[in-house]
Amino acid sequence: MKKQIFAAICSVTMMAGAAAFTPALDLTADNAIVASAVDMWYETIGFVRYGVTYTNDINSMADYKIVYAANQALQPIDVTIPTTVAGKPVTAIGDNIFMNTNRLKAVSVPNGIATIGDNFLRNSTVTNINFNGNLYVIGDDCFRDTTSLKNVNIPSMTHTIGNNFCYHATGLQTINFGTAVQTVGSSCCEGCTSLKTANLNSNLEYLGDYAFYGCSAMTAFNCPSTHLGEGWTGPDIGGGILWANKWADDRLSNPNTTDLIFGSGTFLYRYVKKLTANTNITYTNVKYVYDYAFGGDAWTYGNKVRKVYLPAAERIGHYAFKKCPYATVYLSPSKMRATYGSNYRQIVEQRCAPATVNWNYYT
Repeated sequence: MKKQIFAAICSVTMMAGAAAFTPALDLTADNAIVASAVDMWYETIGFVRYGVTYTNDINSMADYKIVYAANQALQPIDVTIPTTVAGKPVTAIGDNIFMNTNRLKAVSVPNGIATIGDNFLRNSTVTNINFNGNLYVIGDDCFRDTTSLKNVNIPSMTHTIGNNFCYHATGLQTINFGTAVQTVGSSCCEGCTSLKTANLNSNLEYLGDYAFYGCSAMTAFNCPSTHLGEGWTGPDIGGGILWANKWADDRLSNPNTTDLIFGSGTFLYRYVKKLTANTNITYTNVKYVYDYAFGGDAWTYGNKVRKVYLPAAERIGHYAFKKCPYATVYLSPSKMRATYGSNYRQIVEQRCAPATVNWNYYT
């Protein structure tokens, strides 16, 4: 049976004349409250104590106690974050609020919450999460090391997700990114060994390192974004986002689908170790050649790659041709100069090594 949170406010000096409720994203309002964990005592005395902090007076603190009957303290519980405390709206959740709790079953975050701090449900037993409304920013390590959570649906208002969002959440099977998500930190779903489906969105601009690394059960990956990898100073894709990933490995092991390309010309990976004859490769629309893009594996090189033509390329990632020691890469001097400046030749040649670069084929 669901046990809703109820408050016992004590020893609080309340501020008079609080302003009317403002949209949740306005965290500068006088009446904004941050709920943050002070102690986690589920096991010993059966309650959790929160600190309640006014954003305009960080020293104004109150105890906010969630009390459960003694015979219920060790049972799995459902928790709903309160919308108000003593008449003031709660607009944010602080760091570590449910980290390492092993009695949680479900957590509901109400409409008024705009931000969630780090370690929200890290290493917890939560099986269900309900994000609502105006949630804008989710901090680092939100579901890191959870094992029972199977599905995550990021709400439509969420803009930014921190590092290690579901890192090693080994029970996770599906993750759906809301339409507004633009930035996802590193290791979002790294080591999610049960993850089968990931649905990203068309507005995604940055996807951090190792986002879906080690997802050994993944069978579906959808990333319709046309913004990823748009330029040297613009949006980007982190390294190794689909390494040791079943979806990517299955795709690359199929002789008819040897390339992974994101959006409008971001070349992610080609499995060159499969080539059995000397091969010339041309990508006319690729603008961004990613780190380690022409890959083999730890032992096998793409020794058969001889020429790679990239007339539209504007950026070359680190070690992009590391597995192609006998290749010549044909690049446009004007495009490389526009990205890297007057020292473009030295920079690009270092990134292409051990392959050599031909600067005379394109202008």
